Amino acid sequence: MKEWYLRRFSGFNALEIDCSECSQVSSLQDNKCLDCVNDLKLDFDLLELRKKFSTVYYEKSLSSSMRNDKFHLFDPYIVPLFLNFYVIPSMNGSLLFDNGFYKILKGDSSNLLSFNPVEYNLSVEDLKLLTDLVHKVQDEDLKIKDLNSQLPEDKMYIKALVKSYTNGLGFIDKLLEIKGVQDIYINSPGDSCVFFNHASYGQLSSNLFFKHEMINKVSTFLRTKSGRPFDEAFPVLHSDISGFASRVCSITYPLSFNGSGFAIRKHSSKPFTLHKLVSSGFLSSEVAGFLWFLLDSEVSVLITGPRGSGKTTLLGSLLFEIRNNNRFIVIEDTKELPVPELKSYNFNVEHLRTNSFQASESFELSSETALRTALRLGESVLVIGEVRGEEAKTLFEAMRVGATGNSVIGTIHGSSAFDTFDRIVNDLKVPPTSFKAADVVVSCNYLSSGSAKQRKLVSITEVCKNWFRNPAEENGFFELVSYNPKSQKYSFNDLKRSELLKRIAFLHGWSVRKCLDNIKLRGDIMKLVVKAGVKNDSLLSFESVINQNILFSSLIQRYGKSIILSKFRNYLNELGTVSDSLASSCRDNIILSALAELKAFSKGSAVPSRELFDKIGSRLSRSSFNKLLNILESDKLVKDNGSREWYLNRRKL
Repeated sequence: MKEWYLRRFSGFNALEIDCSECSQVSSLQDNKCLDCVNDLKLDFDLLELRKKFSTVYYEKSLSSSMRNDKFHLFDPYIVPLFLNFYVIPSMNGSLLFDNGFYKILKGDSSNLLSFNPVEYNLSVEDLKLLTDLVHKVQDEDLKIKDLNSQLPEDKMYIKALVKSYTNGLGFIDKLLEIKGVQDIYINSPGDSCVFFNHASYGQLSSNLFFKHEMINKVSTFLRTKSGRPFDEAFPVLHSDISGFASRVCSITYPLSFNGSGFAIRKHSSKPFTLHKLVSSGFLSSEVAGFLWFLLDSEVSVLITGPRGSGKTTLLGSLLFEIRNNNRFIVIEDTKELPVPELKSYNFNVEHLRTNSFQASESFELSSETALRTALRLGESVLVIGEVRGEEAKTLFEAMRVGATGNSVIGTIHGSSAFDTFDRIVNDLKVPPTSFKAADVVVSCNYLSSGSAKQRKLVSITEVCKNWFRNPAEENGFFELVSYNPKSQKYSFNDLKRSELLKRIAFLHGWSVRKCLDNIKLRGDIMKLVVKAGVKNDSLLSFESVINQNILFSSLIQRYGKSIILSKFRNYLNELGTVSDSLASSCRDNIILSALAELKAFSKGSAVPSRELFDKIGSRLSRSSFNKLLNILESDKLVKDNGSREWYLNRRKL
């Protein structure tokens, strides 16, 4: 025995013994090993015998002697030496889900997540190869890009493990890939199991325990990647984990009593759209159509709700409903909003980064400074990831002046319109009448649905302008939409009474009735798309939504409701019947984007086909061109002023 260490966790103790200098293979079948362990006279639950490249795990019940009759010996796990976590084999409960890598079990008090890592199932030969490659990359004797040359063809699956344990977060990378997991909790000081919040199974405890080495590695990784300090002087770190659409809040001493802890919030790898939120039950198609109308009418919106209620998800989905001829300035401290997706469609977006809410002497600027700067960066839709502090005053100043005539949208913690008003006025010290600058407050919340909780949009409230001190006492709030948990239905108030709707009608030169018809039309279109999305979920993607909005903007200028619905129905049916995914993608992402750039289209005229396909070049096959051109001609969006042979010749250039 070279050295030993007893690690104490909440729920079990792990005894680690360095056997690297022993000549024989470490095994509890060997009496010398048994004597070695028993001589320590320690109580433990997990035994780790460490050798040159691997660790052998055994589990036992609490017992003073390894030879005790009550001792139960499991088949040992042989795992790579560099692993910095324990997975406890025995967990009891009825099986709810099993995909090989992990199981979800129904326990007595809570559900359990039981892992079976692939690292625990490698052969001794694979373990040696994996360990050797990890050490070579860590010592910079081998580059990741050269891994293929070091691996036989039948061992290429080891490459992903090497990359994860050298350039990534190791096992945490795999945790972030688990479908349905929304939150991962690693509590300080790292002496308890890792906990999870799952969309379908609620709060989960697990059989996973991280060693302190792993926690230190995570801290170093986040500090390095974010460029932000994280130590005793700056004990809070907010960052994102690139590649996994995740946000992490880290704490350490002296904010914690001892050690570091992490709360990781996982977002969808693909951004949500209003259509996806309708499909998931977060809101109805009618309410989604109403929000679409409000955003198109350039109103200022505050989205409120408790933590995790879907505020940021809703905010991100609303950005796709704003016309792409607007300029956006997005302000946030960690990357959560779908800015890259907007930029991929040539939206005019400036992305500003601010310091996190805790005071720190860093290179980053405050949210207030970023917001004041944004007001000088040109006419823009202002998007504030979260309103927390002093920037609230600047935000409402921006709303009062109309932010040069565009929407101002942000999220804030609260539970209702009045709760939001109370927090902004009393906690953030914004003058009461400044709150009038917000046009609507959208409230989100958790609602109980059996044993699970469901995120839900619960109300849309108009902030009226005819009060002075307290909107709750002076009829300053007008609830436009409310959700009834008992009937599980939304109800609209008499929108004809809405001051906001009257103002929008005036600015458009419409009647209030025409506004209401427009809202209903948008709701009907939402319903059509969501229904079609059951068979073709790509129709709910942000790419498709952007192009649907482009199409809607062109149709609304020329046709009435029934014709628009008919054309949208034809459009969706055609997309649903195109079996070639490339052709479908081309129609969505190439043709409609090109149409939007042409003057004839924006003026409501049919676009000459030569003019359109000069824009897209030769990015379509001839068969796709013929099929899609026929559709556009039947919709009177394109007129053919060139033959099919002309297009074939264009492709040869």
